[in-house]
Amino acid sequence: MSINELLNIMKKYEFVKDDHGFMIKVEIKKPKDGKSESEIQAKIAAVFMIHGFECVRYNCGNIVSHDGKASYVVANRNLNSKMTNSHPDLIAFKDTHAVRIEVKSDIGKLSQGQKEYAANGLLYGNPIITMRSANDAIAFCDRAKTHGIKSAIVDWVKK
Repeated sequence: MSINELLNIMKKYEFVKDDHGFMIKVEIKKPKDGKSESEIQAKIAAVFMIHGFECVRYNCGNIVSHDGKASYVVANRNLNSKMTNSHPDLIAFKDTHAVRIEVKSDIGKLSQGQKEYAANGLLYGNPIITMRSANDAIAFCDRAKTHGIKSAIVDWVKK
């Protein structure tokens, strides 16, 4: 393997100031082909909001401190299952119904934790649906408009 090939696969980092003025080391991500999940999330959320839903995005992930140590930060815990990770990316609320949405790219797959979190939700009649594009959200909202939110969720889960 040549040095150039090795440099291309190695992670690259830079130092930046955090919200409190401390220098932290962050990985410089290589651009991905296609749209990132966060871009897809934003478009799906916009579709739901246009259709009158209140939309909430949940975040968690790694934070690198000034000494280079990574910490996984979680802001939620499922009290039934005790799970602290794999919460769905979005929840859209309308007319006392909640639609829990996991967003994936065209080639993205659910992790084992996400499958377990979804299985736990099904125990209580609260499925998590997976969407891959704004077109998925449009199709869901159209179905919800004509047949009701609950019917749209059930139909989506059966897909």
